[in-house]
Amino acid sequence: GFLACSLYSPVKSDEQGFHFCGERYLKGHFVKLNSNAGFVNEHEYSDHSAIAQAFSHYSFDRSGGSMMVVDLQGICVGEGRNMQFFLTDPQVHSRGKLERFGAGDLGNQGIRAFFQKHRCGDLCKKLGLKKERDLCDPTHKVKMPGVLNCIK
Repeated sequence: GFLACSLYSPVKSDEQGFHFCGERYLKGHFVKLNSNAGFVNEHEYSDHSAIAQAFSHYSFDRSGGSMMVVDLQGICVGEGRNMQFFLTDPQVHSRGKLERFGAGDLGNQGIRAFFQKHRCGDLCKKLGLKKERDLCDPTHKVKMPGVLNCIK
């Protein structure tokens, strides 16, 4: 799962100063499973990566195509049924005009970048995840003159 994030205020309430968010230190080999710009890790920790890609796809499907959780990174350990993730600092891509999730939210462009690399595996199929084209309007509609005359 994702690590809990805490707000730190190293000054007293009546003092000027700074505040920051932090997570506990992750011990182990840090791996990026996908990014907000379309990178998909297909080689390192391949079983963990397959689950991460399916999770990003799942978040898109469950939101009705309006958002997607990407930039999945952290520590991956174990194999098979003992597989575990300790993930940190995810990014959300959104298509909404009202909701934006910071500078890393690449919106429609980021969602499309993910699907250009993503290939549904067994997990996506078992979860019955819809393809992007099933949840989104086409980007362009082109009339093909004369085509209707050819179809009879």
